[in-house]
Amino acid sequence: MGERDRARLVLEEAKFWSNVLPPIFLSQLARLEPDQALARSQKLPNLPGDPTYRDFALAAVAVQLATDHPAEAEQVFNLRGNRLLPFPDTLRLCRHLAQVDPPGAHRVAASLSGPGDRACAWAYVALGLAEKNKAGASAAMDRAIQEIDRLRESGPGTIPVPIVNGIYTRRQTDPAAALLPIIERIAPDRLAEVFWRAVALHPRIETDFEELLGSPYIDYECIVLARYDREVAAVLFAPMDAYLRSLAARKGHLGELEYGVITAKACIDPRAAVAILESLTPPRDARSNRPDRAPLWLAEVLGLPSENRWTRLWRYTGAQRDD
Repeated sequence: MGERDRARLVLEEAKFWSNVLPPIFLSQLARLEPDQALARSQKLPNLPGDPTYRDFALAAVAVQLATDHPAEAEQVFNLRGNRLLPFPDTLRLCRHLAQVDPPGAHRVAASLSGPGDRACAWAYVALGLAEKNKAGASAAMDRAIQEIDRLRESGPGTIPVPIVNGIYTRRQTDPAAALLPIIERIAPDRLAEVFWRAVALHPRIETDFEELLGSPYIDYECIVLARYDREVAAVLFAPMDAYLRSLAARKGHLGELEYGVITAKACIDPRAAVAILESLTPPRDARSNRPDRAPLWLAEVLGLPSENRWTRLWRYTGAQRDD
């Protein structure tokens, strides 16, 4: 922000107190002193209490190096030990590299382990290319759709992926849904083909397995899909809708409700979502639980103008990452 000398003082103080800088400090060091950041990255330890520290720090440094030092950024990124981590910074890196070093961005996207990850990475390569290289952006989008189709044919595969309540999380099951805001932004003529791929990949669960309904991928995907077709989103949301109605019928507690679930319902039918909230009761013990913010969150989202609302929701679901 124009105060680089003061920023250096803050970083020097942080280095004085600790030899293990948090990823955010290392990433800022990369902006101010790229040579120091590169040297530290090559010697980063694996922390016993935090096995993800090294990979997250390396990716954060790579993102900050990408614009002015693309070769070094790719070098740092390739030092990671776990190819599945960390996903958000991987997408940012693909976008930044695509703007200054398209071949490097291609290598990063192609190096990822699963088709779901590669699909998202290729879409962010397309996003980085969209302004100055329309043909390259179109080719990268073709690669993203090819990876989506590969996922449709093979399923999530046998690679180790994060699990929520015993099932694969959203990123590996349905990247097409997460990519719809990117498609709308850079290739709106291809929305339909990606939308129906997202519908085909959307996981179905039985309503009897109520404990699985709290998993975030279903409601997050329905939030995004509702932007383009509320009726289709409502069909896919049916198991969660049954859960919400059951919770309302038994006068359940707000603490049992995940924000994403009621948000998805509001995207499909705002009045019904408000009615469900009104039928629920506050947490049983307000002293031992944080106040439930679901009503405030819903009021905030519904009170925004339409385009601002969708931008806020896309960021909430992780479907849009702007730097």
